[in-house]
Amino acid sequence: MHSVMLRTTSGCVGLVIGAAVMDTVVSLVFRRVGIDPSVASGPLITTPNDGLSLHLYFEIAAYYLLCSV
Repeated sequence: MHSVMLRTTSGCVGLVIGAAVMDTVVSLVFRRVGIDPSVASGPLITTPNDGLSLHLYFEIAAYYLLCSV
């Protein structure tokens, strides 16, 4: 049970760090190109972050379903 909590926690921390890094890089690229980073980076950050969160959710669900059999 502790390994599931550790994997879940590390996955969530990884998502937060990954989202912060992606946001920083996209904002710097947009600023260099001359586009307002606060307006343009929203959808580009939200979509991958939601996808990674959904993947983590399904991984946890699959673990519980496979371990309960």
